Amino acid sequence: MNRNIQEAIKKAREVIDQLEIDDIELKKIAFSKAIDYFLVPKEYKKEPKKTEIFEEEKPKKNFWNQLSNKSDIEIERLKDIYTIKDGQIYLIIRELRGEVKAEQQRSLALLILYGYQEGLSKNWVSSSLLAEAAERLDLYDKSKFAKTVGRHLWFRTRGETRGREYKLSTQGLKEAQNYLRKLSKA
Repeated sequence: MNRNIQEAIKKAREVIDQLEIDDIELKKIAFSKAIDYFLVPKEYKKEPKKTEIFEEEKPKKNFWNQLSNKSDIEIERLKDIYTIKDGQIYLIIRELRGEVKAEQQRSLALLILYGYQEGLSKNWVSSSLLAEAAERLDLYDKSKFAKTVGRHLWFRTRGETRGREYKLSTQGLKEAQNYLRKLSKA
């Protein structure tokens, strides 16, 4: 088991034991939320913490090769769309397809999730990573983002509000590949 996950479980148990919660169902929910909290990198948390509880995983050396192989797009073309820093994927492009904000949000989610799934082999991506990417492009709308992305047939979701994660459906993978091909030819 990953060391970060083991540490998160240990810290979550300590916190839950201190709270002395009697209700078993409430205790399960609190434990799950505590694990999610301890797995989120500190730069995504609203309050800065004094101790670092998450050690970022290094990006796989073969990110570009893997992404290129999966998408059938040359690495140099992909580098015009993506960049990766400290294991996190960023979009270089600033304009996304779509006439309304909801369409642009879905386009953003398609590209980001595709990069994580196909380039880093990370199937589930936290909602906080998608929200941060949307904020950078001024596309984040707290009240509508989850509905726009989560209820579309290109995406699959799991988890609740703060622990929500996304991945691309089979149709979403195909749509992302088509969109990337169009972007790489532009």
